[in-house]
Amino acid sequence: MRQTIAGFLTAGFFGVIVLGGAYGLGKKSPSVPLTTFATGGSDVKGSRGFPIPTPTAVPTPEIFHQNVHSPDGTKQIMLTRISRGNGSATYEVGDADISGKDAVVLYTASVPVAARLSLPPNSWSPDNSYVYIYASESAVLVYRADGKPFPGGETARDVTADFHDKVSGKALRDVTGWDDAELLHVFTSLPDGSRSNPYWYDVVSRTFTGLPR
Repeated sequence: MRQTIAGFLTAGFFGVIVLGGAYGLGKKSPSVPLTTFATGGSDVKGSRGFPIPTPTAVPTPEIFHQNVHSPDGTKQIMLTRISRGNGSATYEVGDADISGKDAVVLYTASVPVAARLSLPPNSWSPDNSYVYIYASESAVLVYRADGKPFPGGETARDVTADFHDKVSGKALRDVTGWDDAELLHVFTSLPDGSRSNPYWYDVVSRTFTGLPR
């Protein structure tokens, strides 16, 4: 008799569990409407109804390097340009030993891509003391190779600005290189565009000396 009652109770207990589970499985959950979000024109939704954003392509930076060795081959000046695809470019100019050691950063700038900076093939002075660069189509800068300032405290000599301030009635056309350890050769023109006489530019005293044509 006891075994019969125990079996009845056990069967009844599991019957309640099975029926309750069946009721729960058969019961419908209230429906939740999905909301569509606009994300860059994409209406693809994840498992929870949230939109999956469309990845944005990131342009790969374009990197350009230029090196110019000193006359004795022991040093080099290096230019790096990084174009990021947003219409601008970052420039860095420095010099170092030929092995790349003892690097000194001389110039950095973020400019429009169209404003090209470059290194002339004869950037180095004959004694490796100075370097000059084309900072733009109209600006020529001179730096001490050791990165130290000039006697007046300037980090660079702006040849173009000095010419504009000290020579009247002429325009600087080009700087073609070194005639001596501290003298740059400067070509000039007259207001009508015709060629005028050249000058020496002394990078220490910031003076110009006229030369015969």
